[in-house]
Amino acid sequence: MKVLLTAVLLLVWNSSLAREIHHMHIDNDKNELILSILKLALSKESDDYVFKQASATNANIIRNSIKINTGILDIVWSGTSQALENNLLPVRVPVLKGLFGYRLFIIRPESQADFSRVKILADLTKYRAGQGTFWEDSKILRRNNIETITSVKYQNLFPMLAGKRFDFFPRGVHEPWDELEQYSSYGLTVEKEILLIYPFAMYFFVSKDNKELADKLERGFRKAIDDGSYDRLFFNNPLIKNAFERAQLKNRRVIHITNDMLPKNTPLDDKKLWLDFESFDRPISLL
Repeated sequence: MKVLLTAVLLLVWNSSLAREIHHMHIDNDKNELILSILKLALSKESDDYVFKQASATNANIIRNSIKINTGILDIVWSGTSQALENNLLPVRVPVLKGLFGYRLFIIRPESQADFSRVKILADLTKYRAGQGTFWEDSKILRRNNIETITSVKYQNLFPMLAGKRFDFFPRGVHEPWDELEQYSSYGLTVEKEILLIYPFAMYFFVSKDNKELADKLERGFRKAIDDGSYDRLFFNNPLIKNAFERAQLKNRRVIHITNDMLPKNTPLDDKKLWLDFESFDRPISLL
């Protein structure tokens, strides 16, 4: 009885010492993967974390930044920008190895013949893209002379594309198939021949007052990369495996565009942090 009581007291004591990490709402497979990466990274530093998700659905990054700075959330993840890094503290390890900079297009089926004629960026600029109003991708596309139509509400982009408000909806290679299933009533499809690539980093962000958490997360993340556990988690995740299988990247023409808005401290030269596209042995069409 005494041993049992001691065990219970130790459990209560340990749980009282555990640090709660309040994070964004987990509402899809992508966020499930990101949460798994967060847990893996912090597990390399300590087991004393309890993870609790926000009850509300995810807001845009502006509202999430407010939630960080008011203590409602401890951590969010988002594509980086200088404005965001001025407001929050980034953990400068790309959460998904820069995957968000690898883009396939959702299009209307009858548009495939048009995109089959797109060989270089100059050809692509004849068509209008659709993106979210607050997404950094919108600025990237525009700075590469691609006309971009935006919507504050992500879900509105599907009927807008179907209604010919724009011509293509660039998505990360892991995103379009689940989205097309969810919005199947609009009769859209994945473009078959093009892969658009630009440098893009999604980071974990915390409050500037929470440097301790940022430091632990970066140390743990780099340990997971160095010991191979991050790659095992990432490449064996069903979402990622399915994306690479269905995307057929080796058969696609690649168009590279620039991203001159990346903050200067983005670790582009640290190759182990990013997808190594050249190792895929893909044919590349440069601008």
